[in-house]
Amino acid sequence: MFIFLIPLPYAQKRSALNEEVEKLTAKLSNSITKELPDNKKINIAIFELENLSELVKKEDLGRIVSDLLITNFVQLRTFTIVERTRIDEVMKELNLAKTGIIDVHSANKIGKILAANFIICGSVSEVGEFFDITVRVIDVEKSTIICGEIVEIKQSDFYGSLADEKIPGKVRKKIQNNLDALYVAIHYYSAKHRKGFNVIFPKKLKDLVPEFLYEIPEPVKGRWIYDNKKGTIYNSAYPNIKPYVIYPNLQPVLDMAKKNTLLAKMRNIRVAIQMYYAEYCKFPESLDTLAQKGYFHEKKIPDALDGKWIYDPETGKISHSLLPSN
Repeated sequence: MFIFLIPLPYAQKRSALNEEVEKLTAKLSNSITKELPDNKKINIAIFELENLSELVKKEDLGRIVSDLLITNFVQLRTFTIVERTRIDEVMKELNLAKTGIIDVHSANKIGKILAANFIICGSVSEVGEFFDITVRVIDVEKSTIICGEIVEIKQSDFYGSLADEKIPGKVRKKIQNNLDALYVAIHYYSAKHRKGFNVIFPKKLKDLVPEFLYEIPEPVKGRWIYDNKKGTIYNSAYPNIKPYVIYPNLQPVLDMAKKNTLLAKMRNIRVAIQMYYAEYCKFPESLDTLAQKGYFHEKKIPDALDGKWIYDPETGKISHSLLPSN
């Protein structure tokens, strides 16, 4: 039996990934054992997963995940694992890439050469703030996929334990300074581009250049993770390093200002409705009627901002979609 020991740095620093791959191993092994009679020897070839993005390639996640799968399957003591060097030799002989995507048609030929009952292969990709691990199990004899699983792990969870390691002072200072520069630029942008009562953050960091930054600072390690809805940013390799410069959250203040503005406009509309009732002894058919009769300045209904006025001509009551209780 081939025994593979995962390097110590991976075991220490990839705890979040370890947990997810352990769950994945359990699902895959259950699917495999259901396919064969009890006590039958099962040979498995676990291929290095294919890296499908630059960040994934940089972290070499395909190899890390496949190494973890090998370690976990070995510990189950139910399977015989084909040696990695043997897989590499066969793939080289067949002039095929040694990683990732093996289709069901080639699996039969490859599996028989490796004397494997099942092949485990797949890929790792980057989707937003997540790493997606896609794995499938191919039955060599039947040339069919018997199981497919997708594991999603948040990048901040993956890198989280890295933040606990000792960071050289110069590295920490550079990351901190770069983070602060970005954070200040993001909030200067929001202050300049604010629309009415809404805080507008840049859609992407490149929007800051060159108006607020000459260039996007080098993250030193990892990459910048930016949330354009909240205006928050952190370094993926050191998520616990936070900006020193803290800006107040303007949204609650703007929300209150919007509410007060709408209440003031609503009072003007109610006064106009009562004036109309006093003159005609009935409520106006619509707010347009009040505008046409000149009860509003410039014969325009007060702006409802990003909601709408709700008017009941039977009772003369007026409310706003954002303030339904008023």
